[in-house]
Amino acid sequence: MGPPMSNFARIVTRRVEAKWQSSLTAFPGGSATWLAGRILRIACAVVLFGAAIPALAKDSVPDWVRSAAAQTIPHYPEETNAVVLLDDTRYTVAPDGRAVEHRRRVVKILRPQGRNEAIIHVGFDKDTKILSMNVWSIGADGHEYAMKDKDFAETGYGDDDIAFADDRFRVARAPAADPGSVVAYEYEQRSRPFLTEKTWFFQGELPHLSQSFTLELPPGYTYGTVWAHHPPADAADLEGKGWRWEMKDIPGIDLTRVPLSPAPGSLAARMTVHYAGPGLAAATDGTWKSVGQWYDALFRERAAASPELAAKAQQLTAGKTDFFDKTEAINPMPPETSSATAMATARIRPRWSPRCSPRSASMPRP
Repeated sequence: MGPPMSNFARIVTRRVEAKWQSSLTAFPGGSATWLAGRILRIACAVVLFGAAIPALAKDSVPDWVRSAAAQTIPHYPEETNAVVLLDDTRYTVAPDGRAVEHRRRVVKILRPQGRNEAIIHVGFDKDTKILSMNVWSIGADGHEYAMKDKDFAETGYGDDDIAFADDRFRVARAPAADPGSVVAYEYEQRSRPFLTEKTWFFQGELPHLSQSFTLELPPGYTYGTVWAHHPPADAADLEGKGWRWEMKDIPGIDLTRVPLSPAPGSLAARMTVHYAGPGLAAATDGTWKSVGQWYDALFRERAAASPELAAKAQQLTAGKTDFFDKTEAINPMPPETSSATAMATARIRPRWSPRCSPRSASMPRP
């Protein structure tokens, strides 16, 4: 997922605010990535005001959710909105480089301001697929709820400034989201990572009681880790079933009283695991050199024009020496935009164009 990351998104949108009189909508925060801007503004309206409330389902909550909900919660400051009781991620890499992420997360709401933790979203696109997704909740009165497929909504990016984007989100709003209630979700998603790495954010705006990250690799694969804002920790060898890192009692990042504060994600403790193995064209190891090699392999063939494309470009630009003239020949502007673009070009061209420079104005061209 799946930019990720995602998990501290706070979206203020005038369109939803005008339509639904809603001023602020937040999404689950604390462990993955931080979404910015207006990614889910349409999803908020659909889920908050259009989705049906699931019916009460007896014995519908899995045992791992009940076990997490039964934990004793430490004393937190009064302004703590919620606490993450459990956050487990299992990342399995296949021999062809594809990966499957399985995640479980349980949050307890402590204050009315924590109700936004009941809004769950998982991102996907044409290269990823949500294999399964489930959402449960336990009300403050002990009643259990399970959401069904019809209670979920799917929405696009929802940003008018982007001409095309195939990013989509599956969104759900768990019922009984009141102080004292518990919200849990589980999903499994298949993806094709562009990089041979995975970042585990184990710190965010909310405190975390218990969390783990499990890595499963094919035979012959190796891995390395890079840590930020936390000392390196050893992984437990699962004897052929992968490696597991665990974290307990991680405090939240509170920047509410910090003026001009950086993004919480830049301060969050995290681990990035890099893996390599047979069949992977360009693996990264956490160094800039490996990033450059990965990018070179990705870009090299894209920059090389085919003989047919090169011949067509030469045909269209024959007899033209000016860059702007060549560009216009290859990609003509529509009539309705040509005049405006020409005016803009006329304003910026004298600043750097050789034929309008002070030297070229007083000296003949070579």
